[in-house]
Parts: sequence; C-alpha cells; structure tokens
Amino acid sequence: MIKLLLFISFLVIFGLLQMFAFVWSKSFFSKIRKINFLENELIILISYIFFFASIFIIGRFINVQFFLISIIAANIGLILTIIVWNIIGNPKSPFMETAMWAGSDIGMKNSWLPTTTFILSTIFLIAYPIIIGINYFSLTSNEEIQIMILKYSSIYILINYILNLPMIIGVLASSFIDEDTRARSFLNQFGGLIANSLFISLLFWIFNKETLVGSFPLGNINLVYSPKLLMILMGYLFIFLVLPYFIGIQRAKHLKKNILESETSLLSKIISEINLSTDTNLMSKIEDIENEIAHKYRTFVDSDEGVAMGIELDDIENENDDDILAAKALIFQWYEIARPYDTRFKYYDFLIDTYSEITQFKESLENEQLNKKDKVGLCNKYLEHFKRKENTKENGEKGKTNPALWIGILVILSPLTSQILSEIGKYLIEIFKNM
Repeated sequence: MIKLLLFISFLVIFGLLQMFAFVWSKSFFSKIRKINFLENELIILISYIFFFASIFIIGRFINVQFFLISIIAANIGLILTIIVWNIIGNPKSPFMETAMWAGSDIGMKNSWLPTTTFILSTIFLIAYPIIIGINYFSLTSNEEIQIMILKYSSIYILINYILNLPMIIGVLASSFIDEDTRARSFLNQFGGLIANSLFISLLFWIFNKETLVGSFPLGNINLVYSPKLLMILMGYLFIFLVLPYFIGIQRAKHLKKNILESETSLLSKIISEINLSTDTNLMSKIEDIENEIAHKYRTFVDSDEGVAMGIELDDIENENDDDILAAKALIFQWYEIARPYDTRFKYYDFLIDTYSEITQFKESLENEQLNKKDKVGLCNKYLEHFKRKENTKENGEKGKTNPALWIGILVILSPLTSQILSEIGKYLIEIFKNM
C-alpha cells in the first residue's frame, strides 16, 4: 500500500513538472523576450526541484548534497554562457527570434520533422512513468530502486534533448542566419550541453563495468577520470555542436558569395548596357534588363520555401489581413524581427529595389517632353547611381563575430568542463553507494 501511494505521489509530481513546462513554454512562445539571469535560475531551480522530488519519492531517500551538487553543475553552463555572452559579439542581437525563424524554416522544408519529434516525445512521456512503475513494483532492493530511478530519469532527460538535436543542428548549420545569431545559438547550446553532460556522466558510471581509469594530480587533489568518458563527451560536443556550427559558417560564406556575384553581375550588366546603348536601342535593352530581373526573382522565390513564406507574410502585413495574421502570428512575430538578419531577404530586397529603379528609369525615358540632352542627363544620373550601388556591393559587410575566438574558447573550456562533470557524476554515484 505504501509503495502504491508513493508511486501515485511520483505521478503527481511528474505531472506537475510537465504542467510547469507547458505553461512556461506557452508563456515564452506567446511573446519572445529576453530571459535574464534570475529567470534562468528560477527555471533551473523549479525544474530540478520537481525532478529530484520524483527521484527522492521513488528512491525513498532525501539527499540534499546530491541535489545541491546537481544544481551547481547545471549553473556551470548558465554562468559560463552569461560571461561569454557579454564579451563576444553583439549582446543585443535578436538571436532568439532569428533562430526561431530559422527553426520554422527547417520545419517548413521538412514537414515530417516537427510531427515525428512530437510523436516520439509523447511516446517517451507516456513510457517513462510506465517503465518506472514496472521496475518499481518488481524490484525489492532499495539500492536497485535508487539506481533504477536515476538511470531511467537520466535516459529520459537525454532522450528529450536528443529529439531536439535535428532542429538545433539545422539552426547552427543554416546558411542564411547572421553570424551573431549562429554564435549565440552555439553558446546557448554549449551551456545546456554542460548540464546534460552530468547525466551522460551519471549513465556512464552506472553502466560502466571497467575499473580502468586514469588520474592526474591537481595540487593536493588527485582527480580520477575515464578516457572513454572524456572521448564520449568531447565527441558529442564536436559532432552535434562544433561541426554544424562551422558547416553553417562555410554555407553562409558560400551563399553570400553567390548572392554578391549575382548582384555585382547584374549591376555590371546594367552599367554596361547603359554605356553601350544608343538612342534607338536603349529602351529595348532596359526592357531586357527588366525581364532578367523578373526571371531572377521568380527563380529565387521558387527555389526556397522560406523565402516564399516570408513574401506571403510581407503581403499579409501590407494588406492588414487580421484573420491570416492571427493564424500565423507566432511565425510572423519571429519573421518580422529576423527579416533584416536573413541573408536571403537582403538579396530579395536588392532585386525588388533594382527592378523598381529600372522601371522608374524606363518610365522617365518614355516622357515625350524629354529632349535628347535631357535623356543623356537622365542616363548619366542612373549610370552614376548604379555605379555607386555596385561599389557598395563589392565592399561587402564584415561580420561582428570572430569564429577563431569561439574555437579558442571551446578548445580551452571543453576538456575542463567535461572533466569537472565526469568527476561530479562519479562522485554522485558514490553518494548512492554509501547511503
């Protein structure tokens, strides 16, 4: 009877945790906003209180030391993130909205991904308490129950994180986001990975049957570590964060290069056509340029669903269609803020502006009151305008974030933080063994 009541209590606590996660997520996504240090700390505390309350109820023990060490481990990532956050790049960059827009773009292009993630999350959400219940009522040893709840709870946390990895990797590897957003998204995930590394470490020491570990002195302290665990943590970090991050940087460079070549090529052609044209063929050349820009526009929009969605959102805003805006309010909120940071829409705006300028040039030339001298003056005016525009494009824009600095910080901190989390995980397992 006592076992049944404790399990019911566990279900209630677990249910409250899910309710808290749902309410917070709904509040957060209804209006994207900056989250300060105290709010981050509150989220960690509430989440861990609910989570460890579930573990303590099933395991029939309360260990304040275990709880506090876990909180400290979670805060290593939080504190590290905040420190680096304020010394790298632009702290005011709307990285969250831009990352969310990139995530919605990935969801549009891979419609199966959000659905699959939701279905798997629901399955594991239901399976977790069922597996805990089966093991709880079948095991008799209290020590086995304690290890069981710690093992399956750690697995549950890591599975939920792994289910979000495709979206995280997709955002980091996106070609169109600005480098401040990529760098801050990387840092945000790196900080979270440090907290999750604790659960990886716990699982490793639970399942690890080998006794062979290494050690090295640090002052009067002899730190114990497992080379295998260190390789797992470092491999996890590089495969799922570092590699996508640098793939994204290279893809962004490639996209910017292609767009710059397209822009400068078009402007060069416009300048060349105006220079080489005569009074009899100028109008036909301008019409050819109009058609070429229109073709580039159609090809560009048709090749990217995210661009097509953005144009649709632009049209909805311009038409003030409240019904459609309400249906797409969340995506529109992300898009509206992220648009100036999306490389694709900088190119889209360039095409629209250039087409508009060519059309104005054409309409001005069609004015019957213009004499030959006025037409020459008008041609020179637009010629100088497009030359200035070409020079501006060739100069380009320099990014604010230094990738070399990021990799330097990563190389220095990754082995250190991995070792700390490995040591904490081993220490927490020892707490279990000595209870």
